[in-house]
Amino acid sequence: MNRAKIIILISMMLLINLFLFKDEIRAIAGQVFTSYEDKLIEMKDLGIIVDKSVQIDKNVLVKLDFKKLKNKVKDFTGTEVPKIVLTNLENEDSKTKIEVKTEINGEAKYIQIDPDLDYEIIGFIDEAAYCFDSNKPEISMENAKKEALEFAQKHFRAFNKYNMVLVEQNYFNRVSKSDYYFIWKAVDENVELPVYVNIMVDSRSGKVCSYTCGYGNNKVEQLNPKISKNEALDILKNFLKTKYPDKEIKEYNIKLMVGENHTSKVKEDVLKYRVDYKFNVPEDAVFDKNGKYIVKGGSLQINANTGEIILEGIY
Repeated sequence: MNRAKIIILISMMLLINLFLFKDEIRAIAGQVFTSYEDKLIEMKDLGIIVDKSVQIDKNVLVKLDFKKLKNKVKDFTGTEVPKIVLTNLENEDSKTKIEVKTEINGEAKYIQIDPDLDYEIIGFIDEAAYCFDSNKPEISMENAKKEALEFAQKHFRAFNKYNMVLVEQNYFNRVSKSDYYFIWKAVDENVELPVYVNIMVDSRSGKVCSYTCGYGNNKVEQLNPKISKNEALDILKNFLKTKYPDKEIKEYNIKLMVGENHTSKVKEDVLKYRVDYKFNVPEDAVFDKNGKYIVKGGSLQINANTGEIILEGIY
């Protein structure tokens, strides 16, 4: 076969490959060569505008998939959204968080989106869900819990993958409004995982007015601690004896959990104990005779594998 025929054959093969993989090539080219101006045109076509107060990192903006973002917002709200306003765009530690505002029938909804989680909705505030009519009767805690649970199961994709346990339910009554607050956390063999969903339901409208969810930074494979609960309590007692020698522990609560390692320079999860404690001091006491603030209690987080104290809090 002569040189000319070889060149023709290679050219034909290249053309065939270009034809077969044209969509993939376009996608790659779009990701590599899309300019900031092109992205603004795409956003305009999709009905997405940037709020004037938002500081835009052009390099971050160009990489975002606004078609997927719009579809996620549509699926979450259950309706076609004609206009979406980009109200915040944060980039910290190579993590991007997006906040957008939608108006459906004149009612504003604020939605937080995480591109690293396939554009999952991780936060939601619905202004229209709040009812300020104090004459309207309130729904019961059980009905509010049912509404919150259905919402979590529908929108939090991890809810049915984990053993989600209701760890907190509260009722808050403020001057102009009142609501119920629910927190579910994932539990694996009595170990609390950094997977959670928080939902607030307006007590009069019965609608979800606030929603947040979260995942840990990484998966901790080993859930068996090297430090026992008794050893962790000994660490607590020795720490408090040194720091507060004049105080006596009234009560405490200890739990094993996976969460952020606050002593690490990088964001990582670690197996740890959290011990919440109260001192045997009067609840209404504020200052002692010398005018010093009276510490009533606090919490201590202890690395369950090393025994290192990684966080202290007081109140």
